[in-house]
Order: sequence, then structure tokens, then C-alpha cells
Amino acid sequence: MSPQLDYAQTGQVSLIRSHKETLVRADLHRGVYMKRQLGILIVFCIMVLVAANHTKALEVLLKEEIKYNHNSMTISEVKKLVPFNVIVPENVPDDWTLEIKTYPWGTKTDFTSFSLHYMDRNDEKMMVSITQKKSIAKQTKEYIPNVKTISINGHLGRLTKWGNAGEVDRKGEIITGGLLQWSQKGTDIEIHSSRIPMEKMVEIACSMK
Repeated sequence: MSPQLDYAQTGQVSLIRSHKETLVRADLHRGVYMKRQLGILIVFCIMVLVAANHTKALEVLLKEEIKYNHNSMTISEVKKLVPFNVIVPENVPDDWTLEIKTYPWGTKTDFTSFSLHYMDRNDEKMMVSITQKKSIAKQTKEYIPNVKTISINGHLGRLTKWGNAGEVDRKGEIITGGLLQWSQKGTDIEIHSSRIPMEKMVEIACSMK
């Protein structure tokens, strides 16, 4: 065999070997890329699953922490049925129970407002009521006796003391508390009570964020 032919064959072998090595490297690169994409997909699926379970866990935890009475509708259910933000207090006694009243009476959807009725541990006395509805433009109100202006979570609030505060009601209990009004996140909020002091009402209001 002539030297020229041998050199040509050697060159062809080298070229073929080089091409095979290139293909192998391409396959390896493709495999690494696919594994990487698969890993990203798996991580994404896990994140979605964890997020969904976390949301459900929060709803269950909230339901377990709040003691509902009278087969009341839950806060999670109300949030789906009103056209405004539902704002829930975080600072309420653990032994209070909650019943939610929706308005208009008799309707099952399209509620215009609702009230959170917090009762004592024996479900006998309403300790505080929190009513919420969609905010509307308000006109400037004239001076009203017993009204004090305060700040609630950075919003202007009006605290009205009951005119008969300090007197004894028909059940022999001393009347205290009053009416607290303000708007927050597009929701008008009213808290009223005749059984807890106004200082406690303000604490509850400030925990609504």
C-alpha cells in the first residue's frame, strides 16, 4: 500500500473517530440538559403542591383557632360572598366564640354586609360586634357630643361613648364601651360593645390588618 493511501485512510479514521466523539458529547450534553429541565419541572411541581397545601393548612388552622357557634358560616366562606375586603381581628380572647350574621336577611349570596358577633365562652353574652360593608363616599359630619377622633392602623377613626355609659342595665351590668367607626382597605368597619371598655375595643381594632 502506498504511503499516500495509508495517510488518507488514517485521516478518514481520525475524522470518523472525531465525529463519533462529537456525537457522544452532544448526546451527553442533551442528556444533562434534559435531566436539568426535568429537575426544574419536579421542583416547580413540588412548590405548587406545597403552596396549595400551605393555603389549605392555613384555612384549617384558622378554622380550628376560631370557635364558631350555632353552625355559623365561616370567615373563609364570607370572603367568597361579599364584594369587599373582609378584615378579621387577631387580638380577641381565646375563649370567645363567633357567629357571623349576613345581610340582607334570607339571602345566601350577594351579601351587602355582615357582622362578626363575638360571644362569651358560655355563648350567653355578646361581648363585641364588628360590622363590615363596602366603603362609600362620606359627607363631612357635624360635631357630635362624646365623639373622639383617633388613629386606627393609620386611618382616621371615630370613637363614640355611649350616653348612658356607667349606668346599670336591666340585667344589673354596668354599661361600658361605645361605638368605633373607620374605613380600611375599601371596607367600612363598625365595632360596638357595651361590655368591654373602649381601650379593649381599640386594641381589637388595631389588630385588624
